[in-house]
Amino acid sequence: MITYKINKVENKILILVSVLALIITLAAQTTVLATNEATQSATTNSATTILIRNVADSADVATITFPSGAPSAVISNPTGNSDLQVLTATASEAAPVALLTSTTNYTLWYNVTSTATWGDAVTSEKLYTQTLAADLNLTDFGTNAYDMTVWGTDQETTQTLVANTDKEFFLQVTLSASSGKTETSTLSVWVES
Repeated sequence: MITYKINKVENKILILVSVLALIITLAAQTTVLATNEATQSATTNSATTILIRNVADSADVATITFPSGAPSAVISNPTGNSDLQVLTATASEAAPVALLTSTTNYTLWYNVTSTATWGDAVTSEKLYTQTLAADLNLTDFGTNAYDMTVWGTDQETTQTLVANTDKEFFLQVTLSASSGKTETSTLSVWVES
C-alpha cells in the first residue's frame, strides 16, 4: 500500500512536470515567417537635351551672379558668365542673362536648392522665358514670370520650350530686408516632355 501511494504521488508529479513542460514549450514558441520582402528601385531618365547657354550660344552658363543691393531691393541685372542681363522700359534694349536650348518640346520646372540660409538673402526669384530676339515687354515679365518663393522643391511652370527654338532666359530677385547677407544657390531647370 505504501508503494501504491508513492507511485500515485510520482505519477501526479510526473503529470505535473509534463504539463508544466508543455506550458513552457507553448509559451516559448517562436513564430517563424518566411521572408516576404523585396528591394525596389526606380529611376527616371534626366533630360540631357536642355542646356543653359550664354547669349551667343557658344558656351554653357556655369554661374549667374546678382550684384549686391539694398535690403528689400529688386535686382534685375544678373550676369551669366559674362552676359549682363538688361531689363529696361525700352523693350528693344532688353537682354537676357542666358538662353535655354533644347532639341525636344518640354514644359519647364524650376528648383532653387541652397544652403538653409538662402531665404535670409532672397525672398523671391522671378524666372521668365520668351522667344529669342523678341522685344521684352516688362508688363508680360511682371505678369508671366514664374515667381519662386519656396526653395529646394521642384516647381512646375506653364513655361515651355519648343524643339530647336532657343528661348531667352531672364531672372530677377527680391532681396530680403536683412542687411549684410551673401548666399549661394543652385538653379536647376527640369523638364517634362
